Amino acid sequence: TEVVIKAGKNEVIRDIKLGKRSSTQHTFIRVGSKPEVFMVSGTFNEFTKKLDQFRDKEIFSLAKEAVMTFDIAYKNRKFHFFKEVKQVADTKNKQQKKKIKMKKIEEWKCKGYNFVTLDKGKINSLLSSMSPVRATAFPKIDKKKLVGSICKFKANAYGRDVTLDIFEKIDPDDKKKKKKIYYAVSSESPYV
Repeated sequence: TEVVIKAGKNEVIRDIKLGKRSSTQHTFIRVGSKPEVFMVSGTFNEFTKKLDQFRDKEIFSLAKEAVMTFDIAYKNRKFHFFKEVKQVADTKNKQQKKKIKMKKIEEWKCKGYNFVTLDKGKINSLLSSMSPVRATAFPKIDKKKLVGSICKFKANAYGRDVTLDIFEKIDPDDKKKKKKIYYAVSSESPYV
């Protein structure tokens, strides 16, 4: 592997050829066109990585406290969840003859099931899984060509909508055409 470090457009600062790694966490190198071989500390693995391995794979991150509503559409069913905020009397200070303080209570509800109080821990767990959402790779696929999502997620947070659509496709590398692969498209990224 040859590593060339440049300043500006053409000024070569350093030209290094990486050789084999030793068994003692060292690497053999040559500098420029010189014939001498040097053993240096380190394995220099970062120079053998592909470009995709250097990319920041975070698509978006939602703080669960910032989410006011969210929708999930899955298998022809749609659910709209919303945060209901109530002001209730703080009963801790009830025995004292002081002014009653009010405290804010947040409850999650699902449209159509308003009478059911949802498990706040499970809602928080779901929303925590969106902090952050990361890609494993960025395939070279035009996001406009993906149709028929199997799941849609939309959250209203930070005063705007954040979306994530998930698509199930047959893995193009699977010769038997049985293995499924999942692609995702988000309002927060131009990539698949």
